[in-house]
Order: sequence, then C-alpha cells, then structure tokens
Amino acid sequence: SFCQTELNHYNEITKQEKIVDQTNDRWYGTFLSQYRQHALKIQQVSLDRGNKGPVSRTITSWVSAAKAFLQYADSKGVKGLAQIETHHLDLFLEEQPGYDASLRRFIRYLNKEAKLFKPIKLEKTVATHAPHLILPQRKIDELTSRFLDPNTPAKEAIFGVFMLLYAQTSSKIIDLRMNQLGRNKEGLRTIHFYRLDVDIAPEIEPIIDRWIKERKSLSVLESEHDNKFL
Repeated sequence: SFCQTELNHYNEITKQEKIVDQTNDRWYGTFLSQYRQHALKIQQVSLDRGNKGPVSRTITSWVSAAKAFLQYADSKGVKGLAQIETHHLDLFLEEQPGYDASLRRFIRYLNKEAKLFKPIKLEKTVATHAPHLILPQRKIDELTSRFLDPNTPAKEAIFGVFMLLYAQTSSKIIDLRMNQLGRNKEGLRTIHFYRLDVDIAPEIEPIIDRWIKERKSLSVLESEHDNKFL
C-alpha cells in the first residue's frame, strides 16, 4: 500500500542518516555524506523523469557498502581519500565479497570526485586457492544431487546447498532468520545475504519449503511461530 511504501522509505532514510552520522568524526565522514546526497539526487532525477530509479533500500546498501570500505581503508592506515588505492579495494573484497555490487557506484563516484593519484579499478575478484582445496566438478554434481534428493533430511540439505552453492559458512547459516527470506517481482524466493537479495534457484525452493514445515523452535517455551531463526 501507499502508506507502507512511505513508511519503508522513511525507515531507509533514517538508516542512511544513522550510517552517515556514525562517521561524522572521521576523515571520510563529509565525503560519505556527499555521496549519499549524490545517490539521493540520482533517485530524484529518475523520479522526475518518470523512471523508477534506485529504491531507498538500494541507496541504503550503497551508503552502507561505502562506509564499510572507507572504514576498512582507515584500519589499514589510510588517512585521506588520495591515499586509497586499488589494492585496498581488492583486499577488502577478498574479505567481504558480498559488497562487490553495492560498491561499484561508489568507486565511480570516488574516481570522479576525489583527487586520487591513480583511478581505482573495480574488477570482479577471483580468489585463488590451492588446487587441493577446490572440489572437482564431479564431486560438486554428486553433492548437489544428494542435497536435492527429497529423501535427504531437510536440515542437512539446506546446510549443504547454502554452503556449496551460496558460499555460506555454517555459522552464518545458523544465524539466518526467517525475515531474510522473501520473494522477488517474479514470485521466486529470495534470501538476504551480505545486504543483498539473492535469488534462490527454483530447484532449491522445495528444500526450504520442506525445512520450514519441519523446523523446530529453539526452546520448548517458544512456539514455531515465535522462532525468528530459520
């Protein structure tokens, strides 16, 4: 409804202001605030032209990703925008690959507005691992078939697909909450990872549906309805 849309917009604006306010005393605080205003201007121009443009939640993810990267650069000894280099970004994305998409607009803005010694290149990060740490495709196919098998216990299957296909650690899977599940415009199920909504493959949906039916509450004092964890 219209009221719900307005409420969601207000909530996202509040989140954005909080993110920026947390950096007021940092060397990058003013620049982050300027970036948020830039993103809001993009949104308004799109609306004025009759286009949908980025939704407020998307802008929140942009600002949040920018803050996370600038915080990381600061932790590595960077004390000004001009000191940020491509290797800072590469190292950050190795540790936090989920920010890749949300950071792209900020990097373009940084290259345009900040006086950098060299432009920062944002390329898709490909992690390198020792060959013995990489599962052969045959094993991946074997495990995937096992997890998709309706006879495989739902709990084992959901852990397996999230670890194998979505690169989630066991601790992150344990911490998943029911409100991280959603649906996209096409009606397909999504899950919120790394501040992004990730589409779940149609063949994975039955596993999640089966687990939701079987899930147990964390405590005998709670009902399944009250249990917020997936």
